[in-house]
Amino acid sequence: MTRYIIRRLIQFIPVVIISTLIVYAMVFALPGDPIRALVSDRPMSEAAQEVLREQYNLNDPFFVQYAKYIWGVFTAGDFGTTFNGKPVMDIIAQRLPVTLQLAAVTFVVQAIIGIAAGALAAIFRDRFIDRLVQVSTVIVVAMPVLVIAFLLQLVFGLNLGWFPIAGAQEGLRSFIL
Repeated sequence: MTRYIIRRLIQFIPVVIISTLIVYAMVFALPGDPIRALVSDRPMSEAAQEVLREQYNLNDPFFVQYAKYIWGVFTAGDFGTTFNGKPVMDIIAQRLPVTLQLAAVTFVVQAIIGIAAGALAAIFRDRFIDRLVQVSTVIVVAMPVLVIAFLLQLVFGLNLGWFPIAGAQEGLRSFIL
């Protein structure tokens, strides 16, 4: 078991590098100058813009920028700062508790529905309930999660008003959808 865990942790490193590289490349490919977008229509001297470009390594080539970012993440745990000057780690720390609660509720709801559907399909094998579970499983697996989430919010949140469609202020009810 220890070897399995170590192997999975080692496999985690290339997954993180590849996924961050893809996200970094997509952000890099966005048109326009991020410093100009930051200041919008407000006047800013070229010298101040140059200082910001140096601070955020925007004058470096893509792979140099990415290497500096990854080096900071793996050596110092530094995920950088937003253009507003807020550390990314602070944003992650602020949102992590709600994310973990959402993950736990998701796991429990999926386990309950999955076990109940599997038990019903086993009890009523080759009958209507079994076919219904099979068809609904194929539909849920085939549909993108965002489409399912939107439909659930539309029906149970907006139309029926059973659950809030956004936010986490209402405790467990907020996490159901």
